[in-house]
Amino acid sequence: MCKHKICYICFEPCYLPANLPLTCDCKYSVHYDCVYIWYGRKRKCIICKKYFDPPWPHIIEDICYTISEIFKYFKDSISLIK
Repeated sequence: MCKHKICYICFEPCYLPANLPLTCDCKYSVHYDCVYIWYGRKRKCIICKKYFDPPWPHIIEDICYTISEIFKYFKDSISLIK
């Protein structure tokens, strides 16, 4: 079983999904780059089509989360090698 999720926009592996400010109950994983492109075109939830706030105000929180996830990923990868 894979530990990573799949990006709902490009369908590629999504190791560090974006933290989206959704106003709906939909749950899915997307890359930061993919959601910025999507938001620039649609400005709606991918699933239910409700409008959501721009993703960029959450960038600081996302950067901190991303850094912690990178460390976890490498820690897990190193332990598998040993």
